[in-house]
Amino acid sequence: MWGIAATMNDNGIQAWLIAESADVLQKFQAGDVDQWPFVTHMAATELPNGVMVQAFYRTTDLSATSPNDVFSEILRSAGRPRPRSALPPSLTDWSRAQISSLLPPLDVGVSIDAQASRSDGRWLLCPQAEHAPLYDPQASWHRPTNPAVTDKTLPPAVAISRALPGTAALAEVRREIATCTAHLTDIPALCSGHDMHQTLDTDSAVADGEETIRITQRWLRVENVQGYDRCAEGTDALRITHVRGLIVISSADAAVVKGTLGDPALPTSSLDQLQAQTVHAIKTA
Repeated sequence: MWGIAATMNDNGIQAWLIAESADVLQKFQAGDVDQWPFVTHMAATELPNGVMVQAFYRTTDLSATSPNDVFSEILRSAGRPRPRSALPPSLTDWSRAQISSLLPPLDVGVSIDAQASRSDGRWLLCPQAEHAPLYDPQASWHRPTNPAVTDKTLPPAVAISRALPGTAALAEVRREIATCTAHLTDIPALCSGHDMHQTLDTDSAVADGEETIRITQRWLRVENVQGYDRCAEGTDALRITHVRGLIVISSADAAVVKGTLGDPALPTSSLDQLQAQTVHAIKTA
């Protein structure tokens, strides 16, 4: 039933169009952009360290070179970084694929998203408060949970975003921290039967010489699940740094809408290391 067509075989990188049926593939190749949700561009290569890398996305851009260029940027930056001379002189001119090369290195199971970060585009503190847009998500890195490991520490993630013009990111975060701290006892009525208490702990640190805000919080929120409002319990740890026009956020989080959250282990040491590693990559780019 599947329709598959090879689109690239260049210096170890192979790419394909994968469609939900041969008919969909033929229509897409003929220029029917209405088919694009059912067609995936995919590429793969093997890195020098033996890690197999796959990249994929869906797009309405039917030009033959567009996906191949994106795949080459992502896969070559993952395993074969381009020399600095081959990149734009200013970070403000870097594409998302190029910015993704500043993230921590790939490893088994690690995923990198160079189309959008995992962030929803606003700070996750005080969801009931008004949020001004602070950044434009660019790329994210995420380590999956390893089911073979008995230590159920939450997996860390790193996101890089562009700061919007005139944004003082750390000052805005501190302003919101002050606002949220004053409302920690404001519990939604739907969550009144939960024993968990909201907490928000913050401090200042340094990531590769750059000022960084560290946050650990536990929260209760009302979320709509399958059309019904539910009380959700959650916990987050974040590291936030603003450097060279980019905002780096390392994070780990967990949430439940049924039962209790318990006390999942937050990988704070890993977040500190990932944050410093990413900030260093940006400073030296």
